[in-house]
Amino acid sequence: MSLLDAKNNALRGFDAKNDDPNAMEQLPSGDYKVIFKGLEHKASAKGWEHLMITIQVLEGDHSGEMDFNRFSLEAPTPDNIVSASIKLIAKLSVALGFTLKDEDWENYDTLASAFESFKGNAVEMNLSVRPNKKNPDFPYKTYNFSGIPDDPFNAKNAPEVKDSDLPFGNTPTDRINQTPDNSDRPF
Repeated sequence: MSLLDAKNNALRGFDAKNDDPNAMEQLPSGDYKVIFKGLEHKASAKGWEHLMITIQVLEGDHSGEMDFNRFSLEAPTPDNIVSASIKLIAKLSVALGFTLKDEDWENYDTLASAFESFKGNAVEMNLSVRPNKKNPDFPYKTYNFSGIPDDPFNAKNAPEVKDSDLPFGNTPTDRINQTPDNSDRPF
């Protein structure tokens, strides 16, 4: 893509006099195949501790776009929101191919570390976005995750490969110790 093409894409629908140049377009509602980039424990400058799920879209019109889901599991977050967030975390772990243990739920850091080895795995994500009348810049989003059946990049679905399956390095055993002597060499 040329610089001119990039400029045309970026400025389509943008009013330089009135629009915020740092505003990012949100992913619209839909089903996406995504890469799990991580679940991290974060803290804001004002001390608000929260978790953040980061994903990146793999395919389609929004390929390469990122989405960040931030939420807290502590007061003053309402109990119904905390409950929904806990269910989302549990659902994401199952979609990634593992079940969280009780010790993973000790604190934000243990929860985040339980997901560490699953970074880079693909999952299906259903995203539902609806307007937030009080704060239009931050629409309400609901997520649902599921595993990808027969995902070729999932380690559980990887075929077992033996040395004998390889196209090289499987020299017959009767030739292994047959090294030529100097008189057999052409130089």
